[in-house]
Amino acid sequence: MSLCYAINAMTEMTENIDPLLAERSRRSDKPSARPSPAPGGHRRAAVALGVCGVAALVGVGVALAAGNSSDDASPTTSAALTPAAPSVTAAPPPTTPSIDTPGSLWWLVTPARPMAADYVPPDLVTPNVPLKPDTGASQLSAATAAAFEAMVADAATVGHQLQLNSGYRSYEQQQMLYDRFVEDFGPEVAAERVAVPGTSEHQTGLAADVGLVGLPDDQLFGDTPASIWVADNAHRFGFILRYPPDKAEITGYTNEPWHLRYVGVELATEMHANGLTMEEHFGLVPSTTG
Repeated sequence: MSLCYAINAMTEMTENIDPLLAERSRRSDKPSARPSPAPGGHRRAAVALGVCGVAALVGVGVALAAGNSSDDASPTTSAALTPAAPSVTAAPPPTTPSIDTPGSLWWLVTPARPMAADYVPPDLVTPNVPLKPDTGASQLSAATAAAFEAMVADAATVGHQLQLNSGYRSYEQQQMLYDRFVEDFGPEVAAERVAVPGTSEHQTGLAADVGLVGLPDDQLFGDTPASIWVADNAHRFGFILRYPPDKAEITGYTNEPWHLRYVGVELATEMHANGLTMEEHFGLVPSTTG
């Protein structure tokens, strides 16, 4: 944004009165010791006297004008010398989020829309919330972290002690997770439950896996009252349930009630109301789903 500065140059003008004018005026008032002038001299003397008188009057008028100008400046003159206020360029309107721009709140990453392997969010922070023990993914983008903190605090007022199970994961971390699932459950199960490296929302810094403090390993978050609260209230903080039930053919993933995606309050509220996924909302439903 540029600022225009008005610079007023102020110039002082000084008027000098010729002292000879006053001297000539005084001499014209003294009696003349000279003999009477020759014929025609009276006329020349009268003309000279008239000239001197006019000059004296002009000098007095100039002096008075100069005094008034220096001592009693009028409001109009003062206002004219006041520097003009700088004009301020209006701030540009906020940029609308984009599904194609890395880092945008609406950035859509899917198997059909992979991201760069070396992408790292520029503003990763660790939210001030309970963390899953030994989690290696405790960071989120700054806006996502702030929203997650607010949601955790609100949930606590109704007795739900939420925690962050997993946040940002690098391409390398996602590769390790995917390989482990392939080894433990086979490639078909891994493809349904874990994103291929380069297609995970966790790498954007905008995704958060929410959990419950103290939840036993043999219990699922989706079976708890806290999960119901999250499904009903996450949109108030800008989150959506990214992979809801009965939408696997559209999203490519089975139901994950713990996987939240930050998109901002406005879009989250709209999507919560209409029950659409990001693919449906943005008109990117795979053609194979019919």
